Amino acid sequence: MRWRVPAFSVTNLVLPIVFFIFFGLPVASLRRGDGVSIGAYLLASFGAYAVGNVMVYGFGIGVANERGMKVDRLMRASPLPPLVFMLAKVLTALAFALLSLVLLIGFGIVAGGIRETPLVWVTVIARLLAGSLPFITCRCRSRRGSSSRSASCLTSSKPWRPSYRATTTPSSRGARSAPDRSRSA
Repeated sequence: MRWRVPAFSVTNLVLPIVFFIFFGLPVASLRRGDGVSIGAYLLASFGAYAVGNVMVYGFGIGVANERGMKVDRLMRASPLPPLVFMLAKVLTALAFALLSLVLLIGFGIVAGGIRETPLVWVTVIARLLAGSLPFITCRCRSRRGSSSRSASCLTSSKPWRPSYRATTTPSSRGARSAPDRSRSA
């Protein structure tokens, strides 16, 4: 899983902080005309980037890679219900996004001197994490394509069973066999 790769984890955690260092710290102490802190505004913006980064590169690409390696077929053969498997992936992605937000906001408070009430920070974190959920559900629904089972693979408690089609031979499909040329010589 991609969470175990140190380069991926460090990049997802540190890149939003690096962007804030370059673009947010120089203007962190400024305020707009209506009193809104530009530093807090940029911190929330880079927080949205941090959550999106985790959801796209962690959850989305992780699911795509697992499908490419046929891990989803292996999991369907296991007794683990698909909903539990996907819920574990979603909760892991949300926890990693939360860690990224806490690090970013903590850095903004310590290095940038951005001061807001704890209720503001909790609200920003909750809204950013809640805003990532539609991206997760879109990925879940699209993982089965346009078939009638698009959402049933996630909500069914029964394991997925493949449909077995009868194999056909060329002669049973109406194909003609090649003429026997040994008699014509």
